Amino acid sequence: ITELEEKTRMLENTMREIGRAQLAIEKKNRELSFLASRDPMTSCFNRRSLYEYLDNNFTDAQQKELPFCCIMTDIDHFKNVNDTYGHSVGDDIIKMVAGCLKANIRDGDIVSRYVGEEFCIILPGASIQVACQVAERCRAEIESKVTSDVKVTSSFGVSALSYGAVDPQGLIHQADEALYHSKDQGRNKVSAWKPQMAIDGPIP
Repeated sequence: ITELEEKTRMLENTMREIGRAQLAIEKKNRELSFLASRDPMTSCFNRRSLYEYLDNNFTDAQQKELPFCCIMTDIDHFKNVNDTYGHSVGDDIIKMVAGCLKANIRDGDIVSRYVGEEFCIILPGASIQVACQVAERCRAEIESKVTSDVKVTSSFGVSALSYGAVDPQGLIHQADEALYHSKDQGRNKVSAWKPQMAIDGPIP
């Protein structure tokens, strides 16, 4: 009986160790999954994860005729910031902008660093009016910040699935056209896409 009890205790200890090892592996896998889906500088979703999200959600919203919006934004005159103050300050400003975007979106929205100083926000279930309100909150907070003694502004373009985009890239392209319109109208603005904003070819 004593030998059986000892073996039972050994088995229980082994099972506990296996359980702890499995928990550690699961935790590490979650960490790796997070790192693989995020931009390392800002912790926003990276571009690959953005398109994975859109692949999983755009068609569903399209088929069910649900509200679905996209905001594109980038930092005004960012090249001048880098040229004048250096890339370290430029990086600090990108992090500040990312923080403002994440602080002003709704639960369920996602922010992605699209490329360089340009970000993409996806707002499932949001009307164009709500999306413009979110963009305006982000714009105002960015304008109010001072980062490394530097102030910047950002321009915003907003599009909605109801405007007729047939795929995720079309929705992003419309928001990018609206963003270009904001820049063309003086920057530090929010513009909702309209058909007359359409640009043939790539966005300048």
